[in-house]
Amino acid sequence: MNNMVSHDSRKAHVTRNMEADMKGRLQTALQKQTITLSTWTWVFCFICIIQTGYILYMNKDVTKTIPLWFVNRWKNCCDAAEMIARLYQWCYGYLTDYMHPYVVIGIMTLASIGILIGDFFYSEMYLIRLVRSGMTAGSITKLSE
Repeated sequence: MNNMVSHDSRKAHVTRNMEADMKGRLQTALQKQTITLSTWTWVFCFICIIQTGYILYMNKDVTKTIPLWFVNRWKNCCDAAEMIARLYQWCYGYLTDYMHPYVVIGIMTLASIGILIGDFFYSEMYLIRLVRSGMTAGSITKLSE
């Protein structure tokens, strides 16, 4: 009987040691993977910065016009942001009469994402049309002046 108790306690002790060892190995592997992933993230970020710099360098004529895009734009941006904020406040106030506030927030978030995606594709199509029609960065700058 005493032999069985010692065997069970020894088995429990070995099991605890194995679990502790496995947890330690898992923690070490997780730390290594985290370090590897964060290193590759920074490498990817650095590569993207280099590619962006290269694109800006290769398109010097467009890059020179970038400061002109923002001349007297601050007031327009503030007005647009104010109008958008008022629209969202009105929609939230109106829709919360009919739905739970969390549902309204979800709907407004999805609508905002849809608007951004639509705006992105519209802008892309507009730029493609400009390029196909023979417009250059210089002629676009002359149009904005």
